[in-house]
Amino acid sequence: MDIEPIITEAVSRVRDQGVTGQSVTPAVLSLVHELSGGRSVTVNRLLIADNAGLAAEVAVAYAREMGAG
Repeated sequence: MDIEPIITEAVSRVRDQGVTGQSVTPAVLSLVHELSGGRSVTVNRLLIADNAGLAAEVAVAYAREMGAG
């Protein structure tokens, strides 16, 4: 799923609606969900899993580096 055009559209609509501050992120996420027909949930879950894996790799590398010092 190509999410980029959906995100661009959502950001544009939220901006046009005059949403500002802390309300921007929830408004964009809600609109992305709506515009994607709910498929953005799958993308978000994959992104969370990928980020967790990357965080684990960074933590292991950091621990090795700190132990080597």
